[in-house]
Amino acid sequence: VEGQLSQVNIRPGASQVFMSLRDVSADATLSLVASTKVFQALQPPPEPGARVVVLGKFEFWAKRGGLHLRARAIKAVGLGELLAQLERLRATLAAEGLFDERRKRPLPYPPRRIALITAGDSAAYADFMKISNARWGGLHIVHYNVLVQGEQAPEEIVAALKRVNESDTAPDVVVMVRGGGSAYDLAAWSDERVVRAVAGSRV
Repeated sequence: VEGQLSQVNIRPGASQVFMSLRDVSADATLSLVASTKVFQALQPPPEPGARVVVLGKFEFWAKRGGLHLRARAIKAVGLGELLAQLERLRATLAAEGLFDERRKRPLPYPPRRIALITAGDSAAYADFMKISNARWGGLHIVHYNVLVQGEQAPEEIVAALKRVNESDTAPDVVVMVRGGGSAYDLAAWSDERVVRAVAGSRV
């Protein structure tokens, strides 16, 4: 079975790895289980977003939601449809001029009023607040709490940026922050709606 890994759940010391295998074209997902040995045989270990071919057999396990595929072998087959889609989008937006150097505006330094768009419970938020307060005390930071990954994230990020731009007291700059992650985790920030909202921001 060929598909794109959308989740990889590895628990320390566990003998099995639980994953989801996604068919992008059909918007369908299949539960996938592999022994740690089978999973680690693929080097480097696949991350969410990777496209793989799985050799295995179907099993029925009532406690885990029914039918799943148990992998006997996993083989990577490229960067995955997710990355291919992102590259196609990048090329389209570049052709429209969204990444043109002439669009870039000078940043005020130091900014006094900052709109911060990120998840309030994230390490990225904590790091930003700690470092900014240590380097430039007295900044006025207005936080807009959003999801930073998942299907709802792009919509929340765009809505937050819209609120910033419609504010009566516009900030000097907008800072959009998140930590690292797999290509799948980071996909929300490359969503076309987010990219266009950033390009159209007056701040």
